[in-house]
This record gives sequence, C-alpha cells and structure tokens, in this order.
Amino acid sequence: MTTLTFAEASAHSGGDLRYLPAGHGEVLDLSTCVTRSGPSPLALAAAAAFDPSSLTVHPYGADDRFRTAYAAYLGVDARQLAVTRGISEPLSVLASLLPAGRSAALTPDYTGTIRRWARHLPPAPDERDCVDSRVRRLDAAMRHYAYVVFSNPNNPLGLTVPRDVLAELLSRHPRCTLVVDEAYVDYMGDRRQSAMTLPHRNLAVLASPGKPLGIAGTRTGVLWTPDDVLRERVARRLPEWPLSAYDAHVACAALQDTAWIASALEEAREDARRLEAVLVRCFGDAVVTGVPVHYRFVYDERPERLHAHLLADGIATRLLVDDEPGRVRGLRVLAPGSGELARLEASLNAFVR
Repeated sequence: MTTLTFAEASAHSGGDLRYLPAGHGEVLDLSTCVTRSGPSPLALAAAAAFDPSSLTVHPYGADDRFRTAYAAYLGVDARQLAVTRGISEPLSVLASLLPAGRSAALTPDYTGTIRRWARHLPPAPDERDCVDSRVRRLDAAMRHYAYVVFSNPNNPLGLTVPRDVLAELLSRHPRCTLVVDEAYVDYMGDRRQSAMTLPHRNLAVLASPGKPLGIAGTRTGVLWTPDDVLRERVARRLPEWPLSAYDAHVACAALQDTAWIASALEEAREDARRLEAVLVRCFGDAVVTGVPVHYRFVYDERPERLHAHLLADGIATRLLVDDEPGRVRGLRVLAPGSGELARLEASLNAFVR
C-alpha cells in the first residue's frame, strides 16, 4: 500500500481500483454505487445463454428492444426515450450541444457532470449542503440560465429535492430546462418520486438500469424528455447502433426480474440504514443522514487518512477531495451487506480510537 498516491485514488471513479498497487489482495469494494447483490438470476442466465452467433452481425433492433423493455419498467411512453450508453453519454452530448454561457450545473455532483459543465453553482463557502440550500440555488439558477443540470438523489451526498418541489420550480421557470440525473432514484423505493412522472415539457431526465440492477457493465441508459426538439437534437449526436447485442440482451432480461429488483433494492436500503448508524456512532454530525440512497457521505477535511486506514484493512471507499471545482472533501461509502458490516465497523472503531 505504500506506493498509493491519493491523487490517483481521488481521480478514479467508484469501482475503478486500478490505482491500487499490484498484490493488494482481495478488497471489499465500497467505492462503487452498484447494487452489491446483482446481477439478478435472470440477468445471469441471459448472460450464460447469449448466442455468440449474434456477434457476427450489427445489432439491428437492439436499441428498440431495450427501449421497449425499459419504457415498461419506467412507466413512460417509449417514444419519449433516446437510448444511450449509460448516463455518461447523454451528459457528454448535452454538454457539447447546449450553449455553455447559458448552462450551469448544481454542485457538488457526479465527476462526469462537474468536468463537462464549466459553470458551477456550489453552496456558500464553508457551508454544508442541504436540501433547502439546493432548492434555493436551483430557483436562482433557473431564473438566470436556460439549462440547469443536477443529480437527484445527489451524488455524492444523497440529498434529494422532492418531486413536488421540482414541479413548482419547473412551473415557475418555464423558460429553463432542468436536466435531472436520476441514476439513484430507484433506491427511493417508489418510482412515482421520479421527475419522469411530471407533465412539464421543460424537463429532461437521464436514467440507467446499470447500478440498481447490478449490471453497470452493460452500458445501457436513456434520455427521457417530452421535448421532441431536444430529444431529436440529442438523438442525432448518438451512434447508429447505440447498444451492443450483448448489452441489450442482458439488460432486457434483468428488467424482467421484478421480484428480485424489489427485494435487492429493499435490502440495499436496509443495509444503508445499518451503515448510517455505524457511521454516526463514529463521526457524529459529519455524516449526511436520512437520505434515500444506498450510500452515505462523511465530511472530512483530511479524508486521505480515513481512506488509507480503511484500505490498509482491505476496504475501498470513494475518496473525494476538492482538487477541482465542484468537489467536496470526504468519503462516500457504499452500504456493505449485513455479513460485511462488522468488518467495516471494526476498522472504523480502530480509526476513531
């Protein structure tokens, strides 16, 4: 572990442990945000049964099959979906498409968002973000910008602006289009909380089954919007075959495993509640609590120390430092399974002692 540099650790996204030196051994990876119990049985069976002969031709219709399956899961009109490779692709397309001077991102946020949008809307200096603060910044931003981008639930804090508040903001600012990254909305346990259920045309939502269904390796996702013009502009920037045959095959099977999905997400929420209790005992009000996601954030002015301590015990977390705009210092920790929590708790107890 002595060759580890924290610049490398903080630069890598969650789940990317390539910064670790060779021979680091087995690691409990709590740096990612993918459902730990995935993929589902149906997804695994589909992967095993994939017909390799389909690799010899282009994936004709793969995007249409996925669009139909995901629209049914989301409860939306399939015609309002542009199929994309995860959420990162539409973020990139929108960043290149939308006028930079009239667009902004509410921060802190996902790494891909803060790096693609130059104009950031952070909380006040030395202020810890909260839902009320985020709502005030959204309100002000939507008055001044034509496009505002943010994740909801937020990555990395987990803070979530309620659906009815978003509806009020969208009605108040009809000339601003709100782009909502909903990578983690499934963990709320009720898809009716999604912004996709709102009737406003000045709204675009990015979604993917990759993390909640435990299939992040399949690069599947969508941009949903009732704005036909915006959706068409994005679609024209996408490749002719947005999904591979394998990605669509596995994702469509995973979306059918509804009983497993409900059980896995409830298990993740319960794991997160147990994790929160442990973290609060160790770090008190440095923990962002009461958020409807499967991870928790711990504020720390020197998070490198805790990150290194946990890594020495074979536990990887997401290290965040303010080495670039849009960041906040601390650790994001995925909730371990019930059988893994004791290992994390023992390491944390040793650190605080």
